[in-house]
Amino acid sequence: MSGVTTASLLGLLWAAQQAPSTVQPFTPSAVTSQGIDDLALSLLEADTHTLLDAISVDAVVTSRVKTPDSLVAKAIRKGIQPDAVLDRLALRVRVDSVQDCYRVMSSLQDRFTVVTDSADDYIAQPKANGYQSLHAALHTHMGIAEFQVRTHEMHHHAERGTASHAVYKATQATTV
Repeated sequence: MSGVTTASLLGLLWAAQQAPSTVQPFTPSAVTSQGIDDLALSLLEADTHTLLDAISVDAVVTSRVKTPDSLVAKAIRKGIQPDAVLDRLALRVRVDSVQDCYRVMSSLQDRFTVVTDSADDYIAQPKANGYQSLHAALHTHMGIAEFQVRTHEMHHHAERGTASHAVYKATQATTV
């Protein structure tokens, strides 16, 4: 895991166990890399919601861990090692306006350090298929995570419009 040690996450789990709450008991055998990634994303989502509250922006935050197969495939496609893939952990923030997109990304970049050459502004310069979003890989307290910030309309276009992954894959299949 890039930047996150098992010991630091085990420490967080131990601390959570010490607090009186409804946290399920921790057992070392329950710790897997998927479990650690899920915990890391949960903590990043909570931190992102705190940041959004601080700047008074309503948003929907979702996250995902790239599957091992997808991670390896991307590393091979890019000719890099799997641990160099920057979007193993990814969070998507959906907001109401373009102005909010830039406010949120600016706040995220103030909170965390941007990975060199990882920021892309596909709002100012959309991809040829119309895809729009702000992207940046950031050094967080949970390791490197990619953040995507877009409006709800941009998200709809990315998921169901001409910029959707299904359309992209269909285009790739016909050109091969």
